[in-house]
Amino acid sequence: DNKYALILGRAVAEALDSAAFTTNANVTGWAGTGLTASSNADAGKLALTLIEKLYESKAMKGRPAFVASAGLYAEIYSSLQVTGVTPLIMNERINSFPVYFSSAVADVSAKEMMFFANWNDYAVCQWGGVELLIDPYTQALAGTTRLVLNSFFDMAQKREASFQLGSFRGTDTYS
Repeated sequence: DNKYALILGRAVAEALDSAAFTTNANVTGWAGTGLTASSNADAGKLALTLIEKLYESKAMKGRPAFVASAGLYAEIYSSLQVTGVTPLIMNERINSFPVYFSSAVADVSAKEMMFFANWNDYAVCQWGGVELLIDPYTQALAGTTRLVLNSFFDMAQKREASFQLGSFRGTDTYS
């Protein structure tokens, strides 16, 4: 049935999201060497600053997109662009660039963060196949079968200049 494939796909996507952004992801340099975080009191100004920095680093070719902490969702959707009364985000985009939200992004530095990056310069490699273990015993009393999916992935930045990182520090909530 297709609904089980969707559930399994969603679980794999959430695991990859967590692996990419959490501090134990073994990804070097998110908030360290070469990647200095911009901070700003306004989400609109921060977004435009990150776009400008990516332009300056000549890394706009590819698929630039925003990935923001889930905690910034309300702030980004209620912000205005710097130049007027136009909403910062329209049709799930800021200045025509897609915006995605992740609850794992805050784990990068224990703050609400926003990435703007050329994600073509981020490699995700899978080693070997996918192992599916069917466990009919663990949840047998509930009448369900437990599935365990195991796979090996490796992730790395191909070009550090293709990643810009920012934090919103407008209130005590995000400081």
